[in-house]
Amino acid sequence: MDVRFIKLHYGPYEYNGFIRHRTQRLHGVIHCLTKLGYQIEIVPSLHINRLFIEISGKTIYSCNIQHLSFNMEFDDDVCKNITKAVEEASRRIFHDKNVSFYSPASKGMKAIQAINDATKTADYLDDNVKLWFEIPKPIDPVKEFEEYSFPFLHLN
Repeated sequence: MDVRFIKLHYGPYEYNGFIRHRTQRLHGVIHCLTKLGYQIEIVPSLHINRLFIEISGKTIYSCNIQHLSFNMEFDDDVCKNITKAVEEASRRIFHDKNVSFYSPASKGMKAIQAINDATKTADYLDDNVKLWFEIPKPIDPVKEFEEYSFPFLHLN
């Protein structure tokens, strides 16, 4: 299984008369999800008493952060519900039909080969027709660097 990323957006909550961002209630959720192989990013938010869980830019779960147990690992029902929701959302989001298998190297080489094999505009015209302008081929960055780089390597 490849590594999947989860964002936990947690808001401040009141404890002993102070409202602050605290991560102590997230320890159980973080422990369970990292045990399942997820990488987690913890992001403070402005929503008081709220926890939002996001996968691939989609919010899949939200709850009151005070319903999570303080510094406990997987003992509360909310943590179990979060784990079930994350597993279900991951199964749906990362299903084989939803994830495109695109290999940039192979597609890139195919595209380069297609450009090299392509016919030019002049090939479609009669021999007596002259073009004023034709879009040039893409610039080769290595060649351009060698020709015009500092300290005037092209003058040697």
